[in-house]
Amino acid sequence: MICQIVVAALSMSVFGGLGQSDAPRPKFDAFEVATIKPVDPDAKAGRYIVMQGTHRFVEKAYTLKLLIAAAYDLNPRTISGGPGWIESEHYDIVAITPGEVRPTHDEQMSMLRSLLADRFKLTFHCEQ
Repeated sequence: MICQIVVAALSMSVFGGLGQSDAPRPKFDAFEVATIKPVDPDAKAGRYIVMQGTHRFVEKAYTLKLLIAAAYDLNPRTISGGPGWIESEHYDIVAITPGEVRPTHDEQMSMLRSLLADRFKLTFHCEQ
């Protein structure tokens, strides 16, 4: 009798969640809020891009050229043109993502592309 109750309770807990629908993923078109701050190029901080928790996107000590490379999944050596400071000025970005779920890497990079276009007025074209 005890075994039947345990099995029935286990069955209800396993199958109870099957009827619930997941909330739809939000559109990750742009960060809700973002700050971009220049960083001293001689600072000895590490360079990284990471999600801290569900909503906080953090980028440290990237040049604009490296940000473009990350956002578009490019090798930085394939990027040419632009003012000289795109390889010398470093930036920190802290941004908040929309919705209640953590964005995927691709969604994070899509929001970064939007941010670069908006804040740096980034335009480009591709050549073979």
